[in-house]
Amino acid sequence: MTKRLLTTLLLTLVVTALTSVSAARADIGTVDEMAQLFEKQWNDVESLRIEYSQLFRSKTTNDNYDGCTWEVVGDRARIIESRQSYIFPPPTKEDEKKKENPEPTPREALKTIEVHSECYYDGHKTYELVEPLASYPLEDVKLEDYYQLRRQGVRANVSNLFKHWRFWSLCPLPRYFSVPSEHDLLPLTELVKKYKSRLVSRVKNERAEEIVQLEIKDEVAVKLINARIKSWTLYLSFNLTKGGALSGYQLTIIMEREDKSEAKIINEYYVEDYKQATNGVWFPTNVEMRVHSPFSGSSLVKTRIRSVSINLPSDNFDVFHFPANMVVTEDVWPEGRMDEKQKRLYHIWGDADAPSQTFDNEEAFLSFYEGKFGPDTTGEVADESEKPLGRRARLLIFVGVGFVAIVALFGAALLFTKEKSDEDD
Repeated sequence: MTKRLLTTLLLTLVVTALTSVSAARADIGTVDEMAQLFEKQWNDVESLRIEYSQLFRSKTTNDNYDGCTWEVVGDRARIIESRQSYIFPPPTKEDEKKKENPEPTPREALKTIEVHSECYYDGHKTYELVEPLASYPLEDVKLEDYYQLRRQGVRANVSNLFKHWRFWSLCPLPRYFSVPSEHDLLPLTELVKKYKSRLVSRVKNERAEEIVQLEIKDEVAVKLINARIKSWTLYLSFNLTKGGALSGYQLTIIMEREDKSEAKIINEYYVEDYKQATNGVWFPTNVEMRVHSPFSGSSLVKTRIRSVSINLPSDNFDVFHFPANMVVTEDVWPEGRMDEKQKRLYHIWGDADAPSQTFDNEEAFLSFYEGKFGPDTTGEVADESEKPLGRRARLLIFVGVGFVAIVALFGAALLFTKEKSDEDD
């Protein structure tokens, strides 16, 4: 009798638990409904402009970004960033010999500079210009300064890799989502249909807000140049209290190296605060992004969003020019695919905001450049206050000086002994 009662009670508990879980999942809705709820907030957004500041931290970097803007209008996009950054001193010949075991550069040897960068996508190609504001005025660009500009971190580049949706991966307000299986970002409604997806849970956070979590994953291998992706899993969390706005995500990627060893890469995104923009649409004001990778270590990006403008594009949105005489590299990726090796072109920009001369490889460009301006010697110029002597050279000099000093002291001692002996006689 007791066994029957216990069995009945156990079955009742199991059925109750299953029923409650089923009811909870039914209360969440379907995957498609959740995806449509998220995308509904973007229905009337034709252009978006975000002003923000960032703090980027890693083992080797501590950059402060200020006065940044991210903007998209139709199929075009633009990012402007200003930051304080560290630059490393030019490598010496001794540094080249220490490639296998380089010594870390001490913090006091690093130079802090103000860096300005602009990135513009015109619907077909991406144009990027990075230059230190404090050290080089763009209006005075001269072709013969190319070597020094390269050492200072100035660069100009054109690429066909980035597309309109890919700019959203750089935005602190994700609208489309990146998964390793795709070369383009995808809307959530397409993502949940293409891959295995399910609603995981519905909970309340510390602010008593309703949070729904969605899981999307794929186990089909993706080939890269030097490795392959075995599987990935994307967890997305949405805040129902804030109209279905994204509250966070975690993308975990399992990779296999050439030596068959596995590595795990984790990307995390977390919204700390929200602000209502318009008509019940909520956008984050503080965001944290973290990356954990065995290849590049861990990094943290804290973003503070100052303002969000909907359907109010800036007046100078389409104003972007490379200065004349700037050396501009162009990366051409086959069909815009990152898993293929790109071809690099070298342009000398002209007055008509277009290349005046183009070289299809670096050797041809350097041959032309060295014939006109001489070889690159910027990395060989040493600081006059410190000669670029290697550790072995310094050791030899030390031993030589020490040997001369010992011989001199020994000779002086012999001379002193002889003079003393003469005095005694």
